[in-house]
This record gives sequence, C-alpha cells and structure tokens, in this order.
Amino acid sequence: MTMGLTVDRYSVSYCLLVLLAGIAVSLLTPVLSLFLSDELGVSSFKVGVYFTCYACAGILVSQILAVISDRTGNRRIIVLIASLMGFLAMLLYSFSDSYEVIATLGVFMLSFITSITPQLFAAGREFCARTGREPVMFLQIMRIQFSLAWVIGPPLAFAFMGSFGFRKLFVLSALVYFITFAVALFLLPKGDSRDAGIKSAHRDKVFEKNVILLFIACTLMWTSNTMYLIAMPQYVTHNLKYSSGLSGYMMGTAAFLEMPVMLITGKLANRLGIKTFMIASAAGGVLFYVMMLLVVSPELLLAAQLFNAIYIGILAGIGMVYFQELLPSVPGEATTLFSNSGAVGGMAAGVTAGAIAALYGFDYVFTADLLLAAAACVMLFFVRKV
Repeated sequence: MTMGLTVDRYSVSYCLLVLLAGIAVSLLTPVLSLFLSDELGVSSFKVGVYFTCYACAGILVSQILAVISDRTGNRRIIVLIASLMGFLAMLLYSFSDSYEVIATLGVFMLSFITSITPQLFAAGREFCARTGREPVMFLQIMRIQFSLAWVIGPPLAFAFMGSFGFRKLFVLSALVYFITFAVALFLLPKGDSRDAGIKSAHRDKVFEKNVILLFIACTLMWTSNTMYLIAMPQYVTHNLKYSSGLSGYMMGTAAFLEMPVMLITGKLANRLGIKTFMIASAAGGVLFYVMMLLVVSPELLLAAQLFNAIYIGILAGIGMVYFQELLPSVPGEATTLFSNSGAVGGMAAGVTAGAIAALYGFDYVFTADLLLAAAACVMLFFVRKV
C-alpha cells in the first residue's frame, strides 16, 4: 500500500490535467467580457445576459454529469467529453462573429467544461482510496495546480491577446483543451471508479441538513470573495487614490500565499479536523474584511492578504473535501456541489456588489463581505463534524 505523496504515472496525470484545465479556462475567462463588448460590439446588458446564461448552464450541466458519473462510475469519459466540447467551443469562438450563436451554442458547449475539474477531484479521491494515499493532502496538491494555472493564465491571456488578438487566443485555448483531451485519453486510468470501495449500499442524501448548511456557508464565502474582487480595484484607485498596479500586487500576493496555506492545511487536516479549518477559514475572512475597512496604507493592504489567503486557501481545498466527507458514496456530486457553490456565489456577487457600490460606495461592499463571512462562520458551527 502506497502512502503519502508517492509519485507515479497516475498521480502525475491527475495533477497535470488539473493544471491544463485551469490554464485553458484562465486563458478565456479574463478576456471574455472584453471580447463580447469590443470585438462583437454588444451592449453591457447583453454581456450580463451572456454571463448569467453561462453560469446557469454550467451549474445545470455539471450537476447532471455528476449524477451520471456517480451512477456509471466512469469519470474518464466525462473528462474526455468535456475537454472535447471545450476544444470545439474555442474553435467556434475563434471563427464566429454572431453574438446569438456564441450566446446559445457556444454557451452550451462551454457549460461542459465546468465538469472537468470536479470530475478530476472526485476521481482523485477515488484514486487515493484505491492506492491508500492520504486524500486530503493529495487533493490539496491537485488544488494547488489549479491556483498555479490562474497565476499563469491571465497574464498570458492579456499578453497573447495584445500581440495576436482575441481569435488566436481562443485557438491557443482550444489547443490546451486538445492537449487535456489527449492526456486524459492516454494517461487517466480506465477502471470503473466504483472499484474504489467508497460506494455505500445506499445513496447518500444530497439534500441532508448538513450538506445544505455547508452549501449555504460556502456560497456566502464565495459571494463575499467575488464581491471583494469586484469592488477592490475601484476602491483602491478611486477611494484611496493609489495606482491600479497596487490592486494587481494585492491579488498576486493573495494567490501566492494561498499555495503554502493549502499545503499546511493538507498536512494538518487529519490532526486538527476539517470542520476546525473551515471555521478558521471563515474567521480569517472576518479579520480580512475588518482590515480592509480599517487600513489604508499599501503596506498594510498587502499584509492583510495573509488573512485573505487563509480565507480562500482553506475554502478552496478543505471546503471541497468537507463535501466529499459528508457524501462519501457520491464524490462526483459532492465535488460538483462545492464547485457550484462558487458559481452561485459569483452570480449573487455581481448584482449585490454593483447595487451596494452604486447606492453607498465601494467601502460598504467590504462591510457586506464582513457580514457574509461572519454568517458563514456561525453556520459552520452547526455542520456535522467529520
């Protein structure tokens, strides 16, 4: 029985696939609104309609595919189909000038890509069960690959777009999805995931009280994080009168610090408990938003990112494991529920942050973030310990 961080072909393939899938989506997402407004010339309203449709389609399709994957036990097929759909979607975006086609067929194709990472994390957990690895640490290392992808992808996207334009950027993203498809085809294990021995005799209740509480808590945490990301650059430049570069340094510092946070929590999770870390995550969010309301110097704004890294670094990894522990017989649905908590939070954040900023100002967005993080912290006390 292999333990710990033993490296083999399959463990490398899971990490590589998460990295590739993360790079592919991070090449697209940062420039998508600019593509719709500048390249296709559509109104802000139509841009909003597109993103709302994309989010809703992604939630629906990913949850359906999660149910199918848990029942059939073959996650490799889902990853292959989703990667192929991402490849075809990027080709469509490369050549189509029609907003209607992109907002319908394009959104339908792209909705499949939201299944890739949840299915990989579910398969990674089953892989740990088959091989005797420690799942929390292995999944944290997989999650670090996704964070690393978002360090690489956005700067590459803007640099590539500036030199070659949107269309060739989408061809590049299509190439990454094709590589993802090839890696999954040749390197992912072909065995039925039900061999992992974590299927119970009865299907877990997805709508059980603890799962609902955890879903709401995670949704509140993701909502506050997205609202912060929406408001922070404008708060820094308009309210505090600093250059926009400070916003980039703040985001980069948080992203960098999230990776050691994930490693530390992965190592200590079994000893201190998953629930303990989730409550610590929400408490870190409360402290972070308090600092955002109180500090104004660039040095302290950067120092505050440590609490932001604790907030999101723990949520992004341990939060997913918490769902899997509560729903051990349906890891695909469990992981997708966690992923969709972020999608729902993102949808709620756009409307909420915009309304609060318009009515009261950007600093009041941080007050709302503080209240959401505090509410999540309280709710987590009532989720069953695993």
